[in-house]
Amino acid sequence: MTIYSATPSNLETTNGELEDQEPHGQTQQWRMLGTSVTFQTQADVANFAGSNCTWIWSLEIKSGSQGDDPVTDLGAAGLENLTEILGNLYIHDVPLLMSLRGLDGLRTVSENLRIENAALLGSLDGLQGITSIGASLVIVDLPVLKSLDGLEGISTIGKDSDGQSIRLDSLWALQSLSALRNVAGALPGSLVIKWANNLKSLDGLGHHSHWQG
Repeated sequence: MTIYSATPSNLETTNGELEDQEPHGQTQQWRMLGTSVTFQTQADVANFAGSNCTWIWSLEIKSGSQGDDPVTDLGAAGLENLTEILGNLYIHDVPLLMSLRGLDGLRTVSENLRIENAALLGSLDGLQGITSIGASLVIVDLPVLKSLDGLEGISTIGKDSDGQSIRLDSLWALQSLSALRNVAGALPGSLVIKWANNLKSLDGLGHHSHWQG
């Protein structure tokens, strides 16, 4: 597990384990504030259990370059108390991940929510608590995903540096956008949909623009 600390004097890592450098015994929840976390193996996920953090700077979930011990189960991370990510939630290159359960407590992603290259991920269940995305929602190359169910709680989406609010790309099985029906008002950026040949309707986002693809 890689942990990047915004307060390096308060947090150090030893063999992936957190070390408390605080003289007054502040809780690990406090020490996790201002950190970015990366899970590259299932062992990383398990090692994070017990952190009890309520917010982190950013979270990246991916499989390591060696392909050993790939991430398969986020429920083992003990993220049930995590409610806010102040930066990006980036899940990518996770060929064996089949579920996002474990992120159920998350309410806010202040920057981008990106899910890319997850061959077996057929559901977004686990993200149903999210109500706000500060920048963009990007879902790319999830070939077995049939719907966006799990995103019904989202009411606000911003835009990223490319001017995009929503990008859906290479979602060959996608049939419905109805889970995004609660997104309120006009999107501040573009709606881009490409390579979603089974999607026959914009119901759920018909009041937004603009369609590409």
